[in-house]
Amino acid sequence: MLWNGVCFFRPGALLAANATLMNAQARDSTTPVMHLIRGPLASFDPSLPEVAVPIDRRSLARRLWRAFADDGAEFGAELENRLKHGDVVWADASARYVVRQKPEPLLEISLGIGPDAAAVVGWAVGNLHSAIEVRAGSLFAADDSGLRQTLERLGVRYAQRVAVFQPHRDSDSLAGHGLLRDRTRERIVQLDDDRTRQH
Repeated sequence: MLWNGVCFFRPGALLAANATLMNAQARDSTTPVMHLIRGPLASFDPSLPEVAVPIDRRSLARRLWRAFADDGAEFGAELENRLKHGDVVWADASARYVVRQKPEPLLEISLGIGPDAAAVVGWAVGNLHSAIEVRAGSLFAADDSGLRQTLERLGVRYAQRVAVFQPHRDSDSLAGHGLLRDRTRERIVQLDDDRTRQH
C-alpha cells in the first residue's frame, strides 16, 4: 500500500515475499535459502537425524518469527497457530528439523504444602501476574527478582532451576494487568472494555 509516498506491507506478506526472493536468489547463486514455515509437518520419517531449531519462549509465542537451525539453515515462520517445543517443521532426505525451545531461569515452588500455604503462594504469584506451569507436584514461574523477594518475605521456600518453560496458556496470555496480548504482538485487547459493554 502506498501512502504519502511511503510503501507499507502487511508483515506476513513481507516475510513471504522475502522468502520468495531468497529462494529465487538461491536458484541463481549460492545464496542460502530461507525455508518458510506455515505449521508443523503432519508426516515425516522419525528415523531421520534431528537438527534443532533453537528459539526462545517469547519468540515461539508469536506467529511471525525467524530462526537458525544448529546446522545454519534459516527458517521464517508465518503461522495460523503458534508452534510448540518438539514440533517438526521441516524435513529433507537427510534430516528432520525440530523446534527446541531454549531453557530459561525458573523458580520452582513445591506444592507439597498445606492449603493455607498454598493460598499464600497463589496470592504471591498471582499478585505479580506471573505466568505459571504446574508439573510433578511443583509450580514453576519465570525467575523474577520481585517474585523472589516476595517469596522470601513470606517465608516460602523455592529452588532456582534452568529448564524449558511451558506455562499454562491462559496464565501466559493474561499475565499483564488484565490485558490479553495477541501472540503476534501487533495489537492489545483491553478485556475490561468487553466487560463494560456487556453491562
